[in-house]
Amino acid sequence: MKKVLSVVLVTVLVLALGVGCAKPAQPAQQPEPAPAPAEQPAAPAEDTVKDGTFTASDADFDDRGWKAEISITYTDGKISEVVFDEVNKDGAKKRDDAGYNEPFKAKSGVTVGEVSDALAKALVEKQDPNAVDTVAGATGTSTKFKELAVKAIESAK
Repeated sequence: MKKVLSVVLVTVLVLALGVGCAKPAQPAQQPEPAPAPAEQPAAPAEDTVKDGTFTASDADFDDRGWKAEISITYTDGKISEVVFDEVNKDGAKKRDDAGYNEPFKAKSGVTVGEVSDALAKALVEKQDPNAVDTVAGATGTSTKFKELAVKAIESAK
């Protein structure tokens, strides 16, 4: 019985060595990748902006009697000028209303005109309403500015 067991073990050992030392199977040849297609010219961007002046305004006057308006001018596909203000039913501009600006400046440290001009300048510099920072003390005006700027820009596309 020991001899049979020895012969079986030796046979298993020889087979194991033979399999372990055998040459590994070659992987299947991968087909060569197809050449890249010729580069196509880029299609014009869908958000290309045409030159001109585009406007947007609030639909209604707010509870204080003001309606925000913005005018954005594009030159060579870039914002080159921005005019933002709020007007009342008589067409008077908020930046010129001393009765509104004096308490506003006392509270926030700036006039409505200074806020409007700062927002307009930032939009010309950054070219993106979402990149324009809110002016401290004028969060409502800054929010209206950004909302209307987005509408005016959309109408330019």
